[in-house]
Amino acid sequence: MKKKGSFGSEKTQHDEVTDIKNIGSQIKAGGDLSLVSGGNQHYQNAHLESGKDITLDSGGSITFEAVKDLHQENHEKSDSDLAWQSSKGKGNTDETLRQTQMVAGGNITIKAVEGLHIDLKQIDQQTVSQAIDAMAQADPSLAWLKEAEQRGDVNWQIVKELHDSWDYESSGLGAAPSLIIAIVASYFLGPLYGAMASNFAIGTINGGGDLGAGFKVATSRDALKGYVITAITMNLTQNYFNEWTGTTTDPLTGKITTDLSTWKGIGQFAATQGLQNSTSAALRKIMGQGGDLGDALQSTLFNTLAAASFNAVGDYAPGADGNLQKIMIHAMVGGLLAQVSGGDFRTGALAAGANEALVADLNKLVQGNPNLLSMSSQLVGLLAAATQRGADGDSLETGAWVAQNGTQYNFLGDHSSPGLTEYAQAATTAMEYMQSQGASAEEVDQVARALARGEGSELALPANEFVKAWGLFMAGELSGLGLAAV
Repeated sequence: MKKKGSFGSEKTQHDEVTDIKNIGSQIKAGGDLSLVSGGNQHYQNAHLESGKDITLDSGGSITFEAVKDLHQENHEKSDSDLAWQSSKGKGNTDETLRQTQMVAGGNITIKAVEGLHIDLKQIDQQTVSQAIDAMAQADPSLAWLKEAEQRGDVNWQIVKELHDSWDYESSGLGAAPSLIIAIVASYFLGPLYGAMASNFAIGTINGGGDLGAGFKVATSRDALKGYVITAITMNLTQNYFNEWTGTTTDPLTGKITTDLSTWKGIGQFAATQGLQNSTSAALRKIMGQGGDLGDALQSTLFNTLAAASFNAVGDYAPGADGNLQKIMIHAMVGGLLAQVSGGDFRTGALAAGANEALVADLNKLVQGNPNLLSMSSQLVGLLAAATQRGADGDSLETGAWVAQNGTQYNFLGDHSSPGLTEYAQAATTAMEYMQSQGASAEEVDQVARALARGEGSELALPANEFVKAWGLFMAGELSGLGLAAV
């Protein structure tokens, strides 16, 4: 049973009972019962009953193989939402050994030229003789084992029954508070120490307030590997990658600063992202954490696309921050970014739209602190994504990612657009020069049109190029080619 609700709530219940019973052959006779063969005989949970004597006579060996009946129960329940999750369960497994039963009104005679092979139940630390006594006492139809014990040609095989039970109960933070703690800790302490602090805090809360449990989580093998990867990547970024690519990376928020209004700047951004992501992936692979360079390349592409897209919105979308038109544009861009990165369009649209609607007020609230504003936007995106039915940890991460990119590369981005500024300067200079030389109005107009088309200049037209790129991308999506069209 599974039920889903709002804010990521989900209830599950699983009850399973397994019963396996072995049914052996049964032979019943009012008089003597004799089973005679020139070769081997094999009995498996057989039931032999005679009003007089039972005789088993084999020219080879006789094997009495035991079988096991099984009874297994498993009962589990879980109740979770984005804030808190809990689960409990119990179950048991019990095996019952079944051996051949023989009941005779007279004597039981077993003859085997090559001896007997008999499975016997293991009972604690008892000897074979003690086990036989216990089995015969519990079930008179197994008394024949006592007679077999007197023989010297029996190969006894001890078989152990399985009896096991389990009972567990656990609870802990859901995806939303876990992510919120990680985001806030990263703002105050940075990516490295923030990860340590958030692991400790989450581990302590999930451990019922036990500081030892928090310390254990924060110093686990996987956590320590994560810290090393973060530290090395940060160090290489600040000391080498930024210089190689001509960018600046904020050590607190990870924002990469470059001119995203030009293809050169976008390339520099992608290069920095690629170096960071490939380094992390390589280190994860070396440390046995499953790093994949393909995933690193994909992450680079999505982050570059997000930064360039929101930067372009800031360059060319008219109106003040937070107006209806810009909210709708942000929602559309955020939805598309979420969808192409493997998430849900609605998640990205809600996160980006809500962030654009609130970002100006948030900026006033944090008194213009860009890092605090970036953190606040992540929280807005996370909470906006949480309002969806069926929201989970992945959708919350997507919402936070979209909103953060919207703030860093739109609201906090430089939208003076060097390309447009240089066009304006070139046009003004050209107009003034031509007028001073006595050019006609028609000649001046022709030069202005040429400059508008980009003629006589090596500068790209960012708006045109952005529209072209999105056009190619969407054409690929509609034709089923996905990112191959970019």
